[in-house]
Amino acid sequence: MVTFKLTHNKRSDQRGVYSRFFVGECALTELADEWFLDKEIHTLNFKCKTWKKVKRKISDIHRPLLMDELDADKIRYSRKAGCQCGCSPGYVVESSNYIKRWLYGDFEYTQADVQEFKTFLSKMETLLEKEKEKQLKTA
Repeated sequence: MVTFKLTHNKRSDQRGVYSRFFVGECALTELADEWFLDKEIHTLNFKCKTWKKVKRKISDIHRPLLMDELDADKIRYSRKAGCQCGCSPGYVVESSNYIKRWLYGDFEYTQADVQEFKTFLSKMETLLEKEKEKQLKTA
């Protein structure tokens, strides 16, 4: 079971549709970011569908917890939520209240949750290799 705790909520003076939610403690996003770097997704010269599936999986896990807590209309995971270099991954939060906020929080998981996500990532490795092979053939 996944639990969530909002640790900081800073309202911006700027108005805007998008807020940012940065994760402090989160085993799953740490595993996904490690996988991203290990597999060198950032060096690929094509838009990686496998990485998109990993991002969607993380978003699907966290979305139910975050939607109500953050009063959001849409939430999506992004490695570049805070900076274009990818140093501050988090969530882009779209809300119709047009108040821009910077939010911080932590997630906690059971060992079973973490193991399930590791299993998912190992399946994605196989898919990534197939995707790379396909791209080489079409290049």
